[in-house]
Parts: sequence; C-alpha cells; structure tokens
Amino acid sequence: MSRLPRPMSMLRRAFVGVLSAGSLLGAVAVSLAVGSASAEAETKLFRVADAAAAIAGETDGVAIDGRGRLSLGVALERLASVDQPFILSAAPLADGWLIGTGSSGRVVAVSAEGASRVVGTLERPQAFAVLGRGDGELLAADSPDGAVRRLDPSTPEEAGTIVFDPQSTYIWDLAETADGGLLVATGLPGALWRVTEEGAAEKLYEAPDAHVRTVLPLADGGVLLGTAGQGLVVHLGADGAAETLYDATEPEIAALAVDGDGAVYAAAVASESSQVDLSAQAGAEPAAGGEVVVAVRGSETI
Repeated sequence: MSRLPRPMSMLRRAFVGVLSAGSLLGAVAVSLAVGSASAEAETKLFRVADAAAAIAGETDGVAIDGRGRLSLGVALERLASVDQPFILSAAPLADGWLIGTGSSGRVVAVSAEGASRVVGTLERPQAFAVLGRGDGELLAADSPDGAVRRLDPSTPEEAGTIVFDPQSTYIWDLAETADGGLLVATGLPGALWRVTEEGAAEKLYEAPDAHVRTVLPLADGGVLLGTAGQGLVVHLGADGAAETLYDATEPEIAALAVDGDGAVYAAAVASESSQVDLSAQAGAEPAAGGEVVVAVRGSETI
C-alpha cells in the first residue's frame, strides 16, 4: 500500500509528551512548519485536566492508544465508488482489491488506480467473504446457504465453480495459509474448516459460539479466530489446542490484525452482522453506491 501524495506545502507535525490518567495530563506541544525550512514556526501549548477532557477533544489525524499516548493516526483516501448498496468484504490483490457486495451477490475487482469491474455474480445475495490467492485464483463465498466458489473473470455474469460447501447458513471469512491451504470460517454452526488443493475438507475447530466471524493465519501455523455471539478472540495452535485470549463486552469480533511486534488487534462491534437481514434488499435499486476507502498510516511528514 503506497503512501498518500504529499501536498504542495509540506505539513510537518511533531507531538511531544505522554498523556496519563490522573489529575493533570501534561502538555502536548504541536509544532507546525509550513512551506520552506525558512518559514517561521508557531508553537501552541494546550492543557487538559483529565483523560475525559482529552478524549472529548477532536482527534482528526491523531491516534490515542490505551495508555493515553498520542501519535499520528491513519489517513483515509477515497479510492472508488461501487454501484452496489453494500460493501460486505474486501481482500488485497497484487494490483488492487477484491470486493464482495450485497444485495445482488456481485464480486468486484478494484485496481490500485480505482478502476472497477465485476468478476463474478454469485447465486446468493450476500458476498461476506472474498479472497485473492497467491497463484491469482479468485474465490468468493455467498450467503445465506451458499458455498465457496472459484470465479472466472471472463464470465462475470456467472457464479463460478463450487470449491467447498460447508452446509452452513453463513460463510464469514476466507484465508490462505502459508502452505497453500484454504481456511473457511462459518456461522450457524460456528466452525473453522481447512480445504486442501485436492478439495478435501477437515473441520479444524468447532466453536462454542454461533459464528466464527473472522480468521487470521499466523506464521507459526496457528490461527486467530474471532467469534460472534459471545465476542471471543481464540488462538488455535498448530497442534489444534484452542485458547481464549479475550472475551469482549461486545458480541462480535469483526476483524483481527497482528502488528510487527506480535501485538493482536481486534475490532469488536456491538451488534452481530448475522442479525441484520440484508436479504430484504435483494433486487432493490441502490440509493447510493458503496465506497472503497484505503487507510494509510500517517508518518511524521504527510
């Protein structure tokens, strides 16, 4: 993912100080230097009395971590508009992104320049899971009561060839392991499946929850799972041993990520996706197209 282009006048931001929950959080110095190096710099000093006051402020372009520290946040770049009412899933491709939509089951490829084209039209109305594999193969899964399908971009009006049918109500996520295996996360029942290149399927994990909502393969052969119903983050080791790492207050873990230091991030939401009836929108004329937005982490100079 590339950085955002720099503006004509360079804006440099430096944030100094660490916020702590207490009586006085300390000072945050913000220095702005616009234009050439010879331009005058203006420094402003702000003080807040407590953590609540700091969080109540506007944080446009600024991130505050769990310890109250400030850093540059992510920048959002509008990439493309898709003529479908919902964008339900996305996965990176070598030259862009693969987008699963609803409520017509269309799967759309979006290039890095923002050009879009339909590469498949699934039988079911919702494409909750898509995947671009390392060999260029495009996969998508439709719901409800659908299957994992291999798409042929040359016939975008077709649903593709069935790769795996888990006999479940929802297929929530697809992921590729380092050894080329395919992971499939399902709901009702909640389970994680592994599908080999030969098409054989093995149930790796049966969740104590209604949905395995998201899956993230790890370098050591294990996987992280996010569930919906109880909102659990589960580590499934390469040996099959399962351990709950986190039990969220919210009922659904919608996404997972691991940074370079091995820290795990989970997106917990307050309502289950499976409880939203999107099928009622099938065949409806979209009021407005969905938008593809790319997030780029900020740096000291943007």
